[in-house]
Amino acid sequence: MKLQRDVLITSVLRYQEAFLSLLDYINQYDNDGAYAVPTQLYYKQYSHFIIPKATANDDLNAINHLSIDSLLENGIFLKNEKQSGMLILQTVIVELLRFIDVKRARELNRKDFELMRANLEESVRQVTSSLIGSDEYRDAMLSYHEVMNGIHSKIKANAERLEVKVDELATDYKKLNSDIPDANININTLYDRVNRLYNKYVLPCFEFLNATPLVAKDNFSDAVDTIIEWHDNYGGIHSITAQKIGFAKTAISSYYKDVSEFERKLKQYSTSLEAERRSFIAIEAAYTQLMASIQERRHGLSRGFKLTPESGIFSHFSSLDGLIPQQRFKKKLKWEGYRSVRRLKEYMQHIQSMETPNNKSALKPVPPNVNLDRDRQEKIGNIILKIDILEPSADIHQKLNLILSQKLENYSLIDLLYALESFIPLNMTNIIWLETDAKRLEDKTYYLTYLPIRWSPH
Repeated sequence: MKLQRDVLITSVLRYQEAFLSLLDYINQYDNDGAYAVPTQLYYKQYSHFIIPKATANDDLNAINHLSIDSLLENGIFLKNEKQSGMLILQTVIVELLRFIDVKRARELNRKDFELMRANLEESVRQVTSSLIGSDEYRDAMLSYHEVMNGIHSKIKANAERLEVKVDELATDYKKLNSDIPDANININTLYDRVNRLYNKYVLPCFEFLNATPLVAKDNFSDAVDTIIEWHDNYGGIHSITAQKIGFAKTAISSYYKDVSEFERKLKQYSTSLEAERRSFIAIEAAYTQLMASIQERRHGLSRGFKLTPESGIFSHFSSLDGLIPQQRFKKKLKWEGYRSVRRLKEYMQHIQSMETPNNKSALKPVPPNVNLDRDRQEKIGNIILKIDILEPSADIHQKLNLILSQKLENYSLIDLLYALESFIPLNMTNIIWLETDAKRLEDKTYYLTYLPIRWSPH
């Protein structure tokens, strides 16, 4: 039975978990770009998820609407390939599912950007080779705007997806370097993930949006500049068209900043992980040599498991060769017995060299957005209105900080920020803005760095 598309889409979205599992399969198995899923996979979702949930919700229509026959008849599935046992999903449904769940969106790769670049260049060629104002020109401009809208939506979705992936890597990177590392995160695997995301997805997007191409080919910006210049040459009303095209270009190009930040982060992670991986491999190799130097003896005993200056493992390290015979290095390299005054002095020197914690580091900057309840705002407002004329050259930040701390319970620098927002507009004619060194105020939680402003009565 043919159904209204809005009714069908509503049912798909109501039971989207079943269809998102199909999208997970598509993302995992490329199938050469075909949106094909096993028929048995949908049967399983339909039987184990859709029917029980629809029955519980007394939504019997959904059971009929979302059957395979209904979805084939209404175009959600394009065809049922019985020989291969696969169902082919409609492209618009796949894009809809990716739109509602950004974590399942597919990152654009180099071939996607090449295709977008080719489509854009062809649409620009059609416009610039037509007679301006003709039907051919209007059709070409319609095609151009469709291409640009498609690029904009894909770049926006791609930036959102890349942000999710970079955040996931950042979280795993922090776990790897935490005091209690996650055993499930391997430095080699994380290094490969970072490089794969950078080379396969972030770098192509970065090159596509970059105004200065990294490769010897035209980029997105060059193609759009061509059509802008073409319209500008005609002048008049066509210059307005060129301006509108420029606005659309800027809207897309603005994502360059986000993508370049992803590029910077991934480069940083890659460099750091590469250094850590080299250290890990070196430590692992040294440990393997160390364990190989231990000689197993009868009854489970071992020989050579205690390290001494004469241990064979040190023969691989030539950096200390020849130093022990020299008197000035002998004491440092040839330790005395276990307990000695010199070892105690070395330990005390090490303790004293350690940095003492700075209490200021525990303070946080005052949050930029002041959010006080109405009663608190009224109290601060009343205090501000009752302030007598300040003495000449008074530091307004320090003066208000002193007054408010005396009159408010649980005072913090957040109160001061709100007070300044009220005080300064009321007294603009009596304030001098100084160009001088910054000063700092602190409370138990926050600190505020500010450029002084002074009171100057007229």
